[in-house]
Amino acid sequence: MSRLVLVVPAFPQLSETFIASKVAGLLERGWDVHVVCRDLLPENAHRFGASVQRMFAEGRVHAEPRLERTPVGALRAATAVAGAAAAAPWRTASHWRRALRAPRPGTPTSCILDSPLVRLAPSLVHFEFGTLALGRAHTLVANDMPYSLSFRGYDVNFHRLRDGAIYGDVCRGARGVHVLGEDIKRRAIARGCPPDARFAVIPPAIDVDFFCPGDEVRPVHTGTRRLRILAVGRLEWKKGYEHAIEAIRQLVARGWDVEYRIVGDGGHVVAISVAVDQAGLGDRVTLLGKLGREAVRDELRAADLFLHAAVSEGFCNAVLEAQAVGCPVVVTNADGLAENVAHGETGLVVPTYDAPALANAMEELLRDAPRRGRMGQEGRARVASNFRIERQIDRWEQFYGELGLSPLAR
Repeated sequence: MSRLVLVVPAFPQLSETFIASKVAGLLERGWDVHVVCRDLLPENAHRFGASVQRMFAEGRVHAEPRLERTPVGALRAATAVAGAAAAAPWRTASHWRRALRAPRPGTPTSCILDSPLVRLAPSLVHFEFGTLALGRAHTLVANDMPYSLSFRGYDVNFHRLRDGAIYGDVCRGARGVHVLGEDIKRRAIARGCPPDARFAVIPPAIDVDFFCPGDEVRPVHTGTRRLRILAVGRLEWKKGYEHAIEAIRQLVARGWDVEYRIVGDGGHVVAISVAVDQAGLGDRVTLLGKLGREAVRDELRAADLFLHAAVSEGFCNAVLEAQAVGCPVVVTNADGLAENVAHGETGLVVPTYDAPALANAMEELLRDAPRRGRMGQEGRARVASNFRIERQIDRWEQFYGELGLSPLAR
């Protein structure tokens, strides 16, 4: 029997649909998959379908101990260790003994966090973000507990940049390393991952049956309404909204009658609102806040262009969703975005931090409605072919199979 345990910060997180899709896909294909996380969010399970609800019903989602320097935190840690000892006394004692035999800073903390893993006795532990493996992998190595990990963007692009190649030890002990694309692979190597590590490039995937053009013909601009430019994403600095707003201002100054609609929420909302006011675009920019999947799809279907001005991006599912519904896109070449979009075919890719280039690219497409239509069709075909969830699960099965795992049943 092969038991796969995925370690994530929270489950199921609304902003991390890719984790829920992976878990659901593997479970449906007969894998013995479990999730260990700090924050259990069963109230969100119904949003992700029957398979994620089944994870909770069958006890496949497990709480990781919260480590807090308080009496309550100490009690929780002791309870976690005691629970592991009661369920698997020999494994727990062995785990601690072997980990402490060659002590490293943070070993007791790591052993406490390992308590659910000791109870589950996994065939493989997979850290869904590289940051989660830091300071923890050495206790798994000491106990011959195999693990793999994913790099998804933030972990290699931002986390502890001053520390340089921090992922060397973690990656050397890993059975495999998953990355979203070639750009993240290069960055992982720069942060210490050995070039000869067992890499698996598995890009994100979306529900292409849900995010589809629909029966309606994409609206053609006739001059009776403003051209609609859409963005979808968290309101944070790395999404580059200020550069997008400046590009919109330049379009308006050139005489284009456009509106810019932004779907999403986050801590950068005040800064974005100030940028809108300073650009004099209060009547042309609408902050829609967080919307449900159906409403997001409706916005994508109604848009003339999708704009993503990010200055850093792992890959971006929202850009995939835009292409899947047949909406042409204008994006920057931030990190993995250039792998997401086929430049000149499904959209246009321009340099980061370059509002004039964004404005020029949008103007180029706004002038040519037939070209936008062709790009939309090409985008739909490319995403449906290359970024379908079923295909991604195939790749995950291949990756884990190469690491020696197999599903329980077919």
